[in-house]
Amino acid sequence: LINSPYLFVDLLAENSDFSEEQDETNLDIEEADEDLVISTLNLIKLGESPNTEFKSTLRVNLHTNEPDDKMELSCLKTIAGFMNTKKGTLLIGVADNKEILGLNIDFKSFGGKPDLLDEFQKHLDNLVENYIGNSAYSLLKISFPEINGDMICRIDVDFRRSGPIYVKNKSKNTEEFYIRRAASTTSLN
Repeated sequence: LINSPYLFVDLLAENSDFSEEQDETNLDIEEADEDLVISTLNLIKLGESPNTEFKSTLRVNLHTNEPDDKMELSCLKTIAGFMNTKKGTLLIGVADNKEILGLNIDFKSFGGKPDLLDEFQKHLDNLVENYIGNSAYSLLKISFPEINGDMICRIDVDFRRSGPIYVKNKSKNTEEFYIRRAASTTSLN
C-alpha cells in the first residue's frame, strides 16, 4: 500500500473474473468515424515519436510469415511503455516507413474463421490479459479505421497514474518494466 492508495483496487481488478458486460471481449472498441480516420492519417504522416509507435503486425513475423510470440510481446511492450510514461497511440498494420500494410496478414493467421476482425479482437484481448493484466483495459481505447482500403488497428493508451505496469515475459519467466523514450520502448531493470 506504500506505492499506491489504490493498490488493493488494482490487485482486485487484476485477479477478478467479474465483468459487468457479458461480451466475449473486454476491450473498449470505438467506432471509426471520419475524424478518427483523419487524425490517424495525421499520426502516420508525422511518423513515430515518443507518443506514436507503428507495428507492421500484431502476431505474424514478416520474415517467416508465421505467428511469433516476439511480435506479440513487442506490441505489449509498447502499450506498457505508454502506460508507464505518457499517453500514446500504437498503430498496428503500419510499417516503420509509414507504409499502410493493413491487418490482412494477421487476419490470415487465424485460418478460415468466419469473422476475422472478431478473432483479432479476441486475440488482442487475451494478449493484454496474459501479458499485462485486467487492470490495463480501462486505459485502452481500440478502433479499426480503414485507410486507403486497408483496415488498421489503432490503440490509444492512457498514462497510468496509480502505479507501474509490468509485462510478463514468458520466455524469460520474468516481469519487465518498460518506458517510452524518443521513438522507442526501453526496458528498465
